Amino acid sequence: MSEKLLVGKIANTQGLKGHLKVFPYTTDKQEFDEFKYLIIEGEGDEKFEIEALRYQKNMAIVLFKGVKKIEEVEKYKNKEVFVLREDLGEMTEDTFMYSEIVGYSVVDEERGEVGILEKVDTGAVHELLIVKKADGETFMIPCVKAFIEGFDHKEKVLRVKLIEGMM
Repeated sequence: MSEKLLVGKIANTQGLKGHLKVFPYTTDKQEFDEFKYLIIEGEGDEKFEIEALRYQKNMAIVLFKGVKKIEEVEKYKNKEVFVLREDLGEMTEDTFMYSEIVGYSVVDEERGEVGILEKVDTGAVHELLIVKKADGETFMIPCVKAFIEGFDHKEKVLRVKLIEGMM
């Protein structure tokens, strides 16, 4: 089986017909348009086929095929959702899944390697990349084009351009 990639978390139900609100962990919530199914945490490798998808504010509203009522999906609240890496297209220099870049070396154009990407905090206005330095301390980089130079997915490197005082 291919590697599972974390793409979001089911925040709640929506309405009475079995729709779910999913908070996307992707760089753009519209990437959910590319997913034909989701795998739900705790449900093994079962693929839940997406029958309907729409967006509401920062959430993807998903309805799985065959689901007709809220009682069928309430048990999925607060569960994370995944897709299989093999089912996604080729990643470009500008595309990534948050779960896929955790563990990448973070390299500044002037300072060289500054740490390892420990996690991505999606709770702020802009997603924040949490980087762990060699001494164990962490610092944050807003996930915006001004600081992100690009990715080398083959070498597992995130290239950044940090400003004075960021570290």
